[in-house]
Amino acid sequence: MALLPSFNRSASGLGKRLGDYGLDKFQLYQIAKYCDELVDDGYGGKEPRMTSHIWMTSQREAYSVVSDMASVFRAIAVWNGTQFTAIQDRPSDPVCTYSQSNVIGGKFTRQFAAQKAIYTAVEVEYIDERNQYQKAIEYVADDLMIARYGYNVKKITAFACTSRGQARRYGKWVLETSRLEQCTINFSVGRQGLMHLPGDIIEVADNDYAGQTLAGRVLDVQGRIVTLDQPIEVSSNSYLSYLNNEMQIVKISISNVDSKNKAIVTLERDPIGLNVMSDWVLKTPTLSAQLYRAIGISENDDGSYVITALQHEPQKEAIVDGSASFVQSTNTLHSGSVPSVANTDINFSEDGVKLSWNMPATVGSVKYEIRLYRNGKLYKTYLELISPEYTFENLPNGHYIAEIRARNTYGQLSNPVTRQFEINLTISRFVTKSLLFAIELNWTLPKTATVGNYVEIWRSVDNVVGNATKIATLPYPLNSHTINGVGLSEHYYFFARCCDKAGNKGEFTEGVFGEADHNPDTLLHALEGKITQSQLGQELIHSLKADVNEAVSEEAKVRQAAVANALSQITAQAQTTGTAINELKKSDAKQSEKISTITAKAESALSGIQAEQRARVEGDNANAEKITGITARMGQAESAIAHLQSAKASKAEVSAIAQQSLQAVWRKDAQSLSDNAKNHAIEEANRFSSARIDTVAKTLSAEKQSTATEISTLRATIGSINERVEGLVKVEVDLTKLDQDTWYPIIFTGLKRDQVTRFRVSQELNYGVHNPTWSSHNSHSFSLLCEWTANGNDWGAIPISRNIHEFEYAFVKDGKSPLLNIGQMTNSSN
Repeated sequence: MALLPSFNRSASGLGKRLGDYGLDKFQLYQIAKYCDELVDDGYGGKEPRMTSHIWMTSQREAYSVVSDMASVFRAIAVWNGTQFTAIQDRPSDPVCTYSQSNVIGGKFTRQFAAQKAIYTAVEVEYIDERNQYQKAIEYVADDLMIARYGYNVKKITAFACTSRGQARRYGKWVLETSRLEQCTINFSVGRQGLMHLPGDIIEVADNDYAGQTLAGRVLDVQGRIVTLDQPIEVSSNSYLSYLNNEMQIVKISISNVDSKNKAIVTLERDPIGLNVMSDWVLKTPTLSAQLYRAIGISENDDGSYVITALQHEPQKEAIVDGSASFVQSTNTLHSGSVPSVANTDINFSEDGVKLSWNMPATVGSVKYEIRLYRNGKLYKTYLELISPEYTFENLPNGHYIAEIRARNTYGQLSNPVTRQFEINLTISRFVTKSLLFAIELNWTLPKTATVGNYVEIWRSVDNVVGNATKIATLPYPLNSHTINGVGLSEHYYFFARCCDKAGNKGEFTEGVFGEADHNPDTLLHALEGKITQSQLGQELIHSLKADVNEAVSEEAKVRQAAVANALSQITAQAQTTGTAINELKKSDAKQSEKISTITAKAESALSGIQAEQRARVEGDNANAEKITGITARMGQAESAIAHLQSAKASKAEVSAIAQQSLQAVWRKDAQSLSDNAKNHAIEEANRFSSARIDTVAKTLSAEKQSTATEISTLRATIGSINERVEGLVKVEVDLTKLDQDTWYPIIFTGLKRDQVTRFRVSQELNYGVHNPTWSSHNSHSFSLLCEWTANGNDWGAIPISRNIHEFEYAFVKDGKSPLLNIGQMTNSSN
């Protein structure tokens, strides 16, 4: 090894400073053995893993020279406090184990490499012994890493390297290190931090990171039976690992785990060197501890040690050593040769893919030829090129390898230099987003997309690209598009593909489903306050009123009967309490007539109020469930709203939409007007003032007219609603014969798939029909009001989505809910 003379020679090395014992010769011997192992040279033969050919002609700083020499065998030179040694990146066994049981606070801190620090391609400069020791560039790239992290090239010089195979292994080692070893860990320990040195491999079993118990302490050892401090879960081929008295990691197979106490395990053989309070680690086929290489150990003032370690992957060695594979070709029998091109580079632009290079040294004039391979097959040959660059135009999708050779005037060709690149017009991500009456499309452009590329958007009612039609062509760099005016009953499948200006077209994406937003809250918010006469138009309003008047339902008739009944009751009440009014009639006929008129108007106003209250009491369940049914069929109303915006809605559809807004407006305004009319009429009548009676009469007349109009509108609206109610189900459940402490399921069948359904369950306290022992009310009854909405899906589809609008219950002991849950049967599509 060339490093050894640099340290022990007194004349030309560091011998005078280090002395006879200042160099870790044993570590250097292990490194030398590792470097001398034979691996594939890439040409079908074998060569040492690492060799160096050094010719030093100038004086340099000692540490700089030593560091360059150490880089030959992928190591760093360090002073460990007593000796000069080297830390080499090679597989080795762990010398210590750390877990929550021996780390201060049980805390591990991890940091991961930034994306810009992850290299996906490497250009290794070396001296090619097969080309008269001319400089050469070996390009190594990982296409999968480029696709994930982007193109990030690292240019390095392989010190004292003359082998192309060694240069390639060096570049592959850089790539695999970037890919596999991205995590740095920090933690604090006690005196155990002195058990190893920087460069040693350590094992970290972090239970929190693993999500399973992997390590701990030993509580007792009785032959092959070991008691651990924590229960464990094991499968076949599981092992218990520990550090024996000789500071070596020992693994013993686990034969059995006690079924009652899973912290007691039986090992395959006696655990020699395993003591009480020793650290143990569980190794299973599916989960094991992580390996790290200690790169820093620092002591704190309190005697603890902070350890910094870098992730270590033993599999990297096999990947790197088998990476070189070349084809040696003989071009001429003449002894002279043409140097290969160097510093090849690839650039993507609007004009195409530009390949450039240069010649390190030439004799006479030189021309170039390029062979371009696409997907492993020869695509095109370019001959007699004078300029050291060429731009490929209109290349279709594919993986390309450009092979560049130089040719002198005698026809001699240089060894080929290859460079890989990829033309990818495939869109990797294409998604949709539902908006109100619109669909938003988003996609990720290919990494090689540039000016001149464009994206085509196609649409179909089914997931068949052959049935799709093109709806948009969007130039680079647009990566989103919004389609407006989408009806709520419409749904489509969208396809996208990327194309270039030469007419090359990428593959279509998979069909992506898209539809407008079906959230009822969003639709109601959009409708709130927006359905006005100016928007609907006077002609449409008149037509709507005509249609609504014809659609009065049976419920409206019931309400009319209730109004008549309430009117008779109020009339009787007025007769008993209107003595003063009768006296006024006798004294002044005209005034009496006004009083009668006012009384009748007041009675009419009050009758509307009483009728509404009576109707609400008598028809609460039916009306509430019909309104619930209307909410459950919001999908149909949503479609009508979309038609309304496009001016294509029918009168019946507009009626259904208008009821949403009119109902909310009437409930507030009509109630307020009726209450005011009632109070105003009674107060003014009791004052026996004829002048005020005239004023009240006028006021009541106007307010009564307004109230009557609102009531008429509501009746018509509810009639229209009743016409459109379909699928409304009311179920009354008799629970008196069931066990009061048992949950019973109620199953609804025939519900439509992919439709939101509203469920309302109620039990009023004053009914008094259910008297469970767990009721806390003196009537032994309870109250319950529950309104939930849930979607129904096919068996095995997405889970049920449930929204709770109202869930209240009272007079129940121990906070026990009378209603358990709502869900979808797992073995049924209903």
